[in-house]
Amino acid sequence: MSTTGITVPGTSGGSILVSIGTGDYLNLAQQAAFPLSNALCRSSLLVSVIGAGSMVPNAPITKNTTHLAITGAVGVSISATGSGWQYVINDPASPETLMVSNALILSNDVGSDFYASGTSTVAATGGNNYVNATGNFLISTATGNDTIFTSGVGTVAPGAGAYFVSVSGTANYVIAAATGEVIRQGSRIVSVNALGTNATITGSPTPGTANTAALIVTLGGAGNQVYTQAALASITVPGSAGVVVGGTLTGGSLTVLDTGDAAQIATGADATANVIVNGSKTNVFGGAGVLALLAAGGNDTVAMGGGAATVTLTGSAAYVFGNDASGGNLNLVDSSNGGLISLQNEASSAITLSGGSTNVFAGPGTLSLSVTGTNDTISGGTGVETVHATTNALVFAPNSTGYLSFVGGSGGTPPSSAAVASSSARAPRTTRRSLPVDRKRPSSVSPAAMCPSPARRPAACSFMPMPAMKR
Repeated sequence: MSTTGITVPGTSGGSILVSIGTGDYLNLAQQAAFPLSNALCRSSLLVSVIGAGSMVPNAPITKNTTHLAITGAVGVSISATGSGWQYVINDPASPETLMVSNALILSNDVGSDFYASGTSTVAATGGNNYVNATGNFLISTATGNDTIFTSGVGTVAPGAGAYFVSVSGTANYVIAAATGEVIRQGSRIVSVNALGTNATITGSPTPGTANTAALIVTLGGAGNQVYTQAALASITVPGSAGVVVGGTLTGGSLTVLDTGDAAQIATGADATANVIVNGSKTNVFGGAGVLALLAAGGNDTVAMGGGAATVTLTGSAAYVFGNDASGGNLNLVDSSNGGLISLQNEASSAITLSGGSTNVFAGPGTLSLSVTGTNDTISGGTGVETVHATTNALVFAPNSTGYLSFVGGSGGTPPSSAAVASSSARAPRTTRRSLPVDRKRPSSVSPAAMCPSPARRPAACSFMPMPAMKR
């Protein structure tokens, strides 16, 4: 047990030193000691101290502040539920089980099991704690291995140790300060701020099911993960190497703001996904729904899914891969430099290149491409392609089964996609060449046409038609 502690009032003018180690995450223990000291100074504090094996007395009915101190208990179960004490100071010699209602628990750094109901606060300053809270709650733990279950409305702040948090109820806010797991039970709003590292937040306890209320998560530390499984999920990723996975059921809405680096974002089966990437080296994987993506970082990679996608690239060296063969449509505006776009099996693509040094590889789908950047390279595929380039670009024609319509320079307008499709459906034209002229054979041009006008025509030009030549 740590020698670091706080002093709370005891009976008969005495005091109790409660060892709190490094303290709880929200510093609730320190905050709780102040009103007790103030009440003592105002002579408005009623204190009762009990030891191991003692029954908990009921608090007196009074307007004063009431404070119950439990000291020296060893592995016992103590119920203060309904006893009316406002503050319960838990200072056992070894872990115990304590049940309270409508009270603030300030516990030492030994660790115990707590059951709180009503409007309650639990400040567990150390050890391994188990907390089960219902109603309105505020829970703050320390560096131990903590397990926390809640149902109702409140805030959970597990400390720097390992933890497991399961929250359900109307609205909950979880501050995940270290490595642990947060699971949202039920279908109510939950907000999680993962400030530590390698935390896991799950929007639904049952795989394949989704909650109907909002899940709000901030992945502040490194390596944190969230599996949304929510009808509405809003995820912010300021930390590095964060992982965001959308729902596995059709439906839902996902919003992601990524300002960290090396994030992994998979939109899953959410009907709509709005993703903004300001970090670098982030991978975005589209899903079955509609994707709207703005990538302003560098070296980001985007892989299309089965849904339609609108992608804007403003960073540098972005990589885009299309991979849908059943009808996904890609609308891409790329002002980045040095990127690569491989359409693969994308069914239909409309692309504008305004950056530079981007390589485009067309696929079997329809492509409409406008090139206004510099030094871009376009390789045709097996589908129908329309390319309009106003600046220097290198274009490789498609293979024998593809069709390419190309307009270069600033003059001209690319044909409509309907015209391109109509042209591609026609039978190929037969190539015609001018045969070489046999100069030994008479010309089919009339000799008179070779002479000057009648006014200046000499007599030599007045002649009878030539007889037919023998072959």
